[in-house]
Amino acid sequence: MSTKVQKLRRWKQADSGPLRDMDAACFPTDTSFWNDERYHWWRIGDVAYAGLRVDTKTNTAHFTRAGVMPEARGQGLQKVLIKARLTWCKRAGVRTVKTYTSIDNHASIASLKACGFSARRSKDGKWIRFTKELT
Repeated sequence: MSTKVQKLRRWKQADSGPLRDMDAACFPTDTSFWNDERYHWWRIGDVAYAGLRVDTKTNTAHFTRAGVMPEARGQGLQKVLIKARLTWCKRAGVRTVKTYTSIDNHASIASLKACGFSARRSKDGKWIRFTKELT
């Protein structure tokens, strides 16, 4: 399987179908997929995708949705997408990257830690919050 990452530079309505289809397959009980011109998206074919939003006031990127289709899991695609977004953030001059995941999402926790994010548990214990300072 190719791990070529395609950066979707601007949100276009034509991109809606593949991203929404992957999101629905990865998160069948969650309908909170969103998008507008503030979001940047990356995808690997029709098997993996990830997004981010930049807060220009704080120069912080927030990794948003990310998913890998069930048949493609365990191949390191999430790490590929994390690294692609970090590279973009560095080039864009972003100083801090933040994200979070469920305490039960062991694959995402391991991928984010492997990519150098520091972790802390939320006060309610349901989430792991991650931060990475870029230099």
